[in-house]
Amino acid sequence: MQNPPAVTFATDSEDEEEHDEKARVPQRPSRAHLHVEESQTESEMEDDEHHDASSDGDSDVGGNTNVLEAALKAATTSNVSVTNGTPATRPTFKPISQKRTQANSEKNIAVVNPTANRKRLDTTFARKSATNSTKCKSTLLWPNLDDFFEFILCLSPSQTRLPDKRQRYLRKFKQRGLPAVYDNVNDYCCAQMEAIMEELVASVRSAKELTSYNMRKSLFLTSVSPCSSAHSISDAFPTAQTRLNASAIFSESGFSGTTSGQHDFILTFHANEVKKTANSEFVNGDLLLLRSPPWKNYQLRFFGIVLCNSVVAVGAGGGNPNENEQICVLVRADPATLGDECNLFSTITEMCLSNQKASNWRWSLENVHNITTSAREFQAIKSIPMLPPDITDILVKGSITSGPNTAATDDELTKLSPRLVTELRSKYNVPQLKAIAGAVGEAKHIIIQGPPGTGKTKTILGILSALLDGAALGSAKKRVRIRVGASLQDDRSPAKPKTVAESTIRVLVAAPSNAAVDELLVRLLSEGVFDGTKGSSYRPRIVRVGRPESLQQQQRSQKNEPDNKKIRKKWRKYAHEVEEILLENLVTKHRNAFPSAKIARQEILKNAQIVFCTLSGAGSVAMCDFPQEFDALVVDEAAQAVEASTLIPFKFKPSRVILVGDHRQLPATVISKRLIELRYDRSMFERFVDNKSPVFLLNNQYRMHPEISQFPSRQFYQGKLVQEREIKDWTTRKYHQDPYFKPFLFFDVLGGQQSQVRGSKSLRNLSEVEFVLMLVRTLLTRFSEMEWKKKIGIIAPYKQQIHELGTKLGHLEQQFDRKLEIEINTVDGFQGREKDIIIYSCVRTSGGKRGNNAKLDAFWADVRRMNVAITRAKSSLWIIGNSQLLEQSAAWRALIEDTKSRELYLLDSEFIANNGATIGISTNTIATPATAASGDDRNNNNNTNNKSENNSSNSNSRGKRSGGRRSRKHKKAKKEQNP
Repeated sequence: MQNPPAVTFATDSEDEEEHDEKARVPQRPSRAHLHVEESQTESEMEDDEHHDASSDGDSDVGGNTNVLEAALKAATTSNVSVTNGTPATRPTFKPISQKRTQANSEKNIAVVNPTANRKRLDTTFARKSATNSTKCKSTLLWPNLDDFFEFILCLSPSQTRLPDKRQRYLRKFKQRGLPAVYDNVNDYCCAQMEAIMEELVASVRSAKELTSYNMRKSLFLTSVSPCSSAHSISDAFPTAQTRLNASAIFSESGFSGTTSGQHDFILTFHANEVKKTANSEFVNGDLLLLRSPPWKNYQLRFFGIVLCNSVVAVGAGGGNPNENEQICVLVRADPATLGDECNLFSTITEMCLSNQKASNWRWSLENVHNITTSAREFQAIKSIPMLPPDITDILVKGSITSGPNTAATDDELTKLSPRLVTELRSKYNVPQLKAIAGAVGEAKHIIIQGPPGTGKTKTILGILSALLDGAALGSAKKRVRIRVGASLQDDRSPAKPKTVAESTIRVLVAAPSNAAVDELLVRLLSEGVFDGTKGSSYRPRIVRVGRPESLQQQQRSQKNEPDNKKIRKKWRKYAHEVEEILLENLVTKHRNAFPSAKIARQEILKNAQIVFCTLSGAGSVAMCDFPQEFDALVVDEAAQAVEASTLIPFKFKPSRVILVGDHRQLPATVISKRLIELRYDRSMFERFVDNKSPVFLLNNQYRMHPEISQFPSRQFYQGKLVQEREIKDWTTRKYHQDPYFKPFLFFDVLGGQQSQVRGSKSLRNLSEVEFVLMLVRTLLTRFSEMEWKKKIGIIAPYKQQIHELGTKLGHLEQQFDRKLEIEINTVDGFQGREKDIIIYSCVRTSGGKRGNNAKLDAFWADVRRMNVAITRAKSSLWIIGNSQLLEQSAAWRALIEDTKSRELYLLDSEFIANNGATIGISTNTIATPATAASGDDRNNNNNTNNKSENNSSNSNSRGKRSGGRRSRKHKKAKKEQNP
C-alpha cells in the first residue's frame, strides 16, 4: 500500500497582523517537490524542501549558552516522528476528479484548468473531505472558520455593511453598550463575534475611502474550483489535472473547502509574473478587490480572500515549473451582488482560461485589507466553550474573584528560593514586590496596573524570574517543589519518563503590538532572569514567534547617555540576538536534527521556557499547529487590546493569567464609531477593574519631575503616585531657572486656527507650528552650552501637524550646526516612551461639540490620550493649545486651572514679547502667523478673520484671569499685539 501524498505547511502564516514591509517572504519549494510519488512521506518531502538548511546545531543561539541546543538534542533522542501520539503524516483525502481506488489516497478539491484533453468537471465536492481536513489540527487551537468566511463572502464592493442577521446582539446592547457582566457564555460569545465582524466591516469601509489601495497586480487566471455540492455553471468548465489540497488550505486558513453558497469558487492565479519585493506579495488573509478583464462592456467586480499564497495547496499539476507561484482566492459570484453580470462569470472565466498568454485577459487584484487578526479573534471566541470553567466564569462575570490568599504578603515570596527572594528585595520597591508575590500567590489570575514611569517592564522581568523558579505552579497545581528542569508531574501520579519539553515550566508572553513585545524581549536579553538555585542571572530558552519590528524604536526609548557609540553597539548586539531566537531562523538552523521542518518547529517551541509573540501571533499557524499548553500567560499592555484579541492566547489553557497594563492610558484602536459608542474599545483589563477586581498598583514613579507628575497623579490616579525625594534632583535642569522654561507650563495660543490641506482630513495649526519653532530656537540660543541631542520630543495628535513640524524643525540642525535629532510623533507613537523635554501641540481650535448635549469629540478630549501625552516628559512638559476650546473638556479645564493656580500659565504674546529679540525675530511678524496660511487653507477656514478678531479681543481678559505676575511692560506689549 502506498503512503499518502504530503501535506506541506507554509511558514508565512506566522507573520504578524501588521505584515511589516520588511517581513521576509518564506522560501517556497520548487515545483519538482510537488511532483513526487505518492509513496513519499511528508518528512521526506520537507527534507528535500530544506536540503540547504544549516547543519550547525551546536553553536550558541541568542546567547542562550547552548541550553536550547541541548534541549533539542535531548528531544531528538525520542521518536520525534511521532508527535503527541500521532504519526507525522496527517490524514489524507481521496481525489474526486480522478478515478483512483487507493484507500489511503488524498482527497482534493477539483480545480478547473485548461488541458489538452478536455474532460467534464466532477461537481461533487464531498463534505467528508472538509470534515476530515478539520481533524488535522486541534479543534481548540484551530477551530473551523467556514462561518467567518461565509460572512466575508456576503460583502461586496458596492455595499459594505454588516448583514441584519449578524447584528442581533449589537442591537440588543445598543442602549446601554456592551455589558460589564453577561448572562451566559453564549451571550458573551455572540456579542464578541458580531463586534469582530462590525469592526472588520468598518475597517474595509475605511480602506475603500482611500485614494488607492496598498498594492495592485495584474495576473492570469489559472484555475476555477467550486466549493459546494451544487453548481449551476460547473459544466462550463474543463477539468484539471491540477488539484488543490483541502487539508493544506485548512491548515493555513481555517477554511475547510466547502461553503453553503452555490456560487462560491476558489480561483488560482499565477503570482510569479511580477518582480517580487519584500512587500509585493499577497499574503494569507488579504481581502482583495478583483476585477475581471472587460468583455463586451462588462466587467466582474467582487471581493476575494487569499486562502493560500504558496504551492502547498497544489496536490498535482501539469509539470510546468512556471505554475508553482500561485495564490488561491476564495470568491462568491453571487447574483445578489453581481446582478445579471453573474451569468457572465462562466463565460469570462472560460475565456480567461483559454487565453492565458494574452495580456488583455489578465485579472486586476487590489489589496484592500488584511483579515488575519479578525480571523484569529473569531477563532478565539469559538474556542471559549472549550476552555476550563474558571476561565469562562471570569469572562462572563467580568471580574476576578478574590480568594482568601489573594492579598500578597511575604508568605508568597517565601515559596521562592531564598537567593531569589534576597535578589528581588534588593532591586524592587514594595508595590513591585507585592505584584511579584501576587503572581506566585494562590490566585490564578491577577491584574497589575502600571502608571507611567512606575517600572512596569522591570516588574514583569521579576515575575518571569519567580515563575521560572517554579513556586507559582507548584502552589497553584499542588505539585512538589519545582525548579527549572525539574518535573512538573503531580507527585500523586505514577512516575514515567519525561522529555525535556515536559520537564520545564513554559511561559507565554504576549502584547498587542510588535513594539511592545520587542521592548520586553530586548530587556530580557539585556538583563536576564535570576536563578535562585545558582544565585546568578541567566538567559532562559527563548523563542520569538513572528517577525519583530526594527529595534530602532526600542533604541530611541532608552535613556540618553554620554557615550552614544556604546549604546549603538549595545543595541546592534541585541538586534542580532533577537534575529537568532526567531522561530523560523531556529528552524533553519536545526533543520537537520529532525525528520521535517514542521517537527523541528514544534520541538523548538515545546522546548522553549519563554515564548514571545503578539496577541495575534498567538493564533498563528506555528503556534496552533500542534496541541500545546502553557503554565503561565503574561499579557503586557493588556489595556490596549480589545477583549477578542486578549482571548487569543487563552486557548493554550494557561494555569495562571497575569494582565499588566494601565486602563488610564491609550485604549485599543477601534475603527467603528458604532462600536466605540458600545464601548467595544474597553479592554478585558478595564472591564475587570470596573467590576472591582483586585488590582496591584505600581505607584512609585521614577520618570517625571514632581511639578509634572502632580497633576496626572491627582487627576488620573487619585493622588496615589509617589516619588522618591531624589527624583527632583535627577530631573532638575539649568534652564528651569528661566521663568519661560519651567518644568511645567501651558502656553495659550489664542490667535491660531486649525486648518486642513486639500485632499487630507488631518488637521494642522500653523500658529502652533511657528510657536513651537520659536520656543525651541529660544531654548537652543539661550542654553547653547547644553547637550540637546535626542533630548527633545514633540507630540501632536494629528499627522498633518507632525508633517508641518518636521518640515519647519528640519532646518534647525543646519542653523545651529549641531546634531539635535528632535523626535516628532503622535500620542500613539510615544506610548511607553519618554524624553527629557516634551512639547505637546494640541492643534484643535474649534469643532469641539457635535450638539448641545452631545459628548465632546472622542479623539482630542479623550482623557486617556491626554494622560499619555502629558506623562512622557522627564524634566520639562510644555503644552501649547487654545484654552477656549480645551476648557470644554473637564479634564483639560482642570489642567488649565491647575496651571493658573500654580502660576504656570502664559499667553503666547507674553512669551513672544520677551523672547522674540533673543532670536532676532520681529514681534509683529510672528504674533499672528495664521494670517500667512496658504491658499489651500482658505477654503477650509470659514470666517477665519472674524474668529481671529474675537480671539484677539478676548486676549486681555484672558490675561487678567491667568493669575500670573506681569509687569506694566508686559501688559503694554500685549496691548500692542492685540489692538
